Amino acid sequence: MATERPRIPLRRRLLYLYFHGHYWLEGLRYDLGMWKRAVSPHAVKRRAVRQYAKEYGARTLVETGTYMGDMLAAMARSFDELHSIELSDLYYGKAQARFAGKPHVHLHKGDSAEELQKIVAGLRGRALFWLDAHYSGGATARAALETPIVHELREIFRANDPRHVILVDDARCFDGTCDYPTMDEVRELVRSLAPGYSVDVREDIIRITPPR
Repeated sequence: MATERPRIPLRRRLLYLYFHGHYWLEGLRYDLGMWKRAVSPHAVKRRAVRQYAKEYGARTLVETGTYMGDMLAAMARSFDELHSIELSDLYYGKAQARFAGKPHVHLHKGDSAEELQKIVAGLRGRALFWLDAHYSGGATARAALETPIVHELREIFRANDPRHVILVDDARCFDGTCDYPTMDEVRELVRSLAPGYSVDVREDIIRITPPR
């Protein structure tokens, strides 16, 4: 006798259609040139994460800067294991409530420049890193630096593992101010830490990939 599938509440189905339809339209508007090109919509960022995970066979996602948890929620079905680091008490608490029913989503409270070391040490296999930790005003938290990106890259490459893939959000901010390095400095840092890696910038995302 076939097991009857549980019914999904109408409200949940409508919310799913609304948000996924909204993200799909965002991506379409961007592709058609109807979106300000300096800032990519969330749909474009999600597409990049999925694309690189598939291309490089990454089954683990490591995110810095949980914020509202939208990237985690979007990627929950695309990865076997997900880690996210959040410094803000407020947003960490929101994420705990949002992902309470997802045991493969692991939340970490603290400064990503410090917490990332523990996560990287425990990784088994290739991971995709989505680096988006920075101070943005309001309720977001600020550590010693407005952005820990340089420390994050050093921790990822400290393991001397040539398999990981790194995507960094907000490429437009890398102008040498507010603790952000310039893009030339990022390229030089990657060249010194991981020779052979490529650094490419498209759609406001810095794409740091291992040699084929």
